[in-house]
Amino acid sequence: MRQALLALLLVVSIPTLCLTGCGSSPGGPSEPIASEQQVENMVKARSIFDASDKNWDNLPADKKDEYTKLVGAKDQAGGKSWWDKMGQPLGGGAGPSGG
Repeated sequence: MRQALLALLLVVSIPTLCLTGCGSSPGGPSEPIASEQQVENMVKARSIFDASDKNWDNLPADKKDEYTKLVGAKDQAGGKSWWDKMGQPLGGGAGPSGG
């Protein structure tokens, strides 16, 4: 159980780590890479994703707003972009193409 929780934290915090840690000064980041609050927000966002049918369009408006705030998106379009990323497997492997 503990390993599963740790794996979940890593999965949901990697995008946050990259966003806050990239582009730092040569001496290193001036702030912690990810705060506890950022990790908690991503865990909450993931729980909204997992509790849904994984369909953004069927998500109630209040949940869309909450999710958008948790992932730090500026608007619901940004929230949907994060939503789509949550559904992708780690590693960004290419999926089957439609046709």
